[in-house]
Amino acid sequence: PGRVEGVPGDRVVLIPGGRVVRWSNLEKLLAFHRAGGRLIATTSLPDRAAEGPACDERVRRAVDEIFAAPSDPAAARALYLPDPSADALRAALDRLLPTPDVSLRCEPDRPAGGDVSYLHKVIDGRDVYLVGNSSDQSVDVRMTLRSPAALSLWDPHAGTVTPAATGNGTERHFTL
Repeated sequence: PGRVEGVPGDRVVLIPGGRVVRWSNLEKLLAFHRAGGRLIATTSLPDRAAEGPACDERVRRAVDEIFAAPSDPAAARALYLPDPSADALRAALDRLLPTPDVSLRCEPDRPAGGDVSYLHKVIDGRDVYLVGNSSDQSVDVRMTLRSPAALSLWDPHAGTVTPAATGNGTERHFTL
């Protein structure tokens, strides 16, 4: 997939709705798209340049190029969601990035008074996944990673570090 400085190629760039865009930003997105990058725009597509009318036509041509329908719809690398919903965004992400970085399935699906979320960072070449449960109830979590990793559970209350419970390949199962 595409590469643009500061934007990993295995990502989808989400463009929030707006009619006006700075040409220099759109130019980077156009380069990302031309290099094979994937984009999702929501609500409205830009048709005017923040720099003024002199750049409007360039903005329209770039947006047309990025969001032009390919002859094979399955080959689309840019999707426009005029009426975004959680389901529409999930479907678009699944279509453009079929293997997510992290997938979490929890029981219960949404704990009372909180949520389960994650943060993935690369530190000194090592993948670090921080998974947290912001509720007061335990949650059974199935976590699937794009690539296999040895996981540890860090308990900030007890000050302990233990191997993540069970799993093989890219799927792990544990309780938070």
